[in-house]
Amino acid sequence: MIPLTLLPGRTDTTRIGRDRLELLTALIEAPAFDPLFRDTLIFIPPHHPVYAWQCAVDGCKRIRRVSHNLCNTHNLEWEQAERTGQTKRAFMDAATALPAARGVDYGRCLICPDRPAVSPTTRLCQQHQTRWQYGEAAGMDRDQSKHWARTQHPLPGYGLCKARCPFLACTSLGLCLLSAYPSMCSAKYGRTCSPRSPHGWPGGWADYRALLTPERLLPASMWL
Repeated sequence: MIPLTLLPGRTDTTRIGRDRLELLTALIEAPAFDPLFRDTLIFIPPHHPVYAWQCAVDGCKRIRRVSHNLCNTHNLEWEQAERTGQTKRAFMDAATALPAARGVDYGRCLICPDRPAVSPTTRLCQQHQTRWQYGEAAGMDRDQSKHWARTQHPLPGYGLCKARCPFLACTSLGLCLLSAYPSMCSAKYGRTCSPRSPHGWPGGWADYRALLTPERLLPASMWL
């Protein structure tokens, strides 16, 4: 656990503020406190006993629906199976696992082992995905993608995301897919912008980099 400190700019840096911080630290370090929430970067396991988020079908990589233990596709299949008198256990045993359909982590690029895939279907990094869609391979059929991938050369990676995410960076900025194209931008500034266009941020690059501090870590709910 990283020692807790007051955020920059706080005015309650008096003894009372420090005492509250020490009390909070003591509570977090107590034996009854779940160690899962002690780290600065919190990752909820897919099948956590309380906060599980992955479909309960064995091997399925999709996110379960709210108030259900199945993803949307398997839930629809189960509703049909239930009407025919099939038991839930029999359905779960026979159900086919599905690959992830959306999210922020599709594994690594089939061509570049040090770059993240940006598509669950092609499993290619951003650069090779662009070449596949708009470059010399634009006219090829989808079933030829793996053959085309074997003819390509791997590109060097950018390392882990500088925003302290557990994902590989996808751009030369050193940011992962979520941090490079933050959805919080439109919510905070009422406009669409991205790091590729620093003028979209009121303070330009300096303003955007301010979001990459430990106090601005991505919440675990955005990883799902």
